[in-house]
Amino acid sequence: MVPPVRKSSLRCTAVALIAGALAGGVALTACAPASESAPTTAPPSQTPAPSPDPSGSEGSGNGGGAGASSDPVIPACGGIITDAQVRESFSPEMEPWSGPEQVAITNGFGPSALAAFEGAKSVTECYWGVPLSGHTVNMFVATLPPETRAGLVADLRDSNYVESQSNGITLFSYTVNDDGWQQNIWFGFVGNVWVASVQAWEQAVVELAFENIRAANPGWES
Repeated sequence: MVPPVRKSSLRCTAVALIAGALAGGVALTACAPASESAPTTAPPSQTPAPSPDPSGSEGSGNGGGAGASSDPVIPACGGIITDAQVRESFSPEMEPWSGPEQVAITNGFGPSALAAFEGAKSVTECYWGVPLSGHTVNMFVATLPPETRAGLVADLRDSNYVESQSNGITLFSYTVNDDGWQQNIWFGFVGNVWVASVQAWEQAVVELAFENIRAANPGWES
């Protein structure tokens, strides 16, 4: 499929099926310095209270520092879009799947989108299909560093994608028509979360994904 002409370095993401899992993450571990024993001949001294970790990475709860709380927890595919939602929204016969038709999701990406995908903190890819048919739905959810997200959105705005807003989601869409065959590409952004889908039913895939991500992360956008 021929990607659309771009006004910037970002080319249209136009692939017939997407797949190939890519996930990345950064784990920070806070360490307190080991205590040193005072010489036996020296008077006892007060032990200073440990300083808080400025990175906010210490602790495993949900109430960490700004860096820990700014990104939501991304559910597994069955939580991003439930099986019931897939059957109701797309096809009663559709089910989760993986198969030999999967190809690298980044095949049609331009430099900016490719760099954003490869530099994501995490990527979750999901696929659904009707068995023994070419009827498929595919998507990924990526958590981006803030500067990566800002750069990608800026490049999309300088491309042939059409920007719109829906339910607090910044959407970008492009429709490819190739010899009578139509394919829709949708990108959606909320905060630093990027949801993308190819061959999508309008923006329904992106909207359902964000609906469930929000439900799984109360107060995420507050």
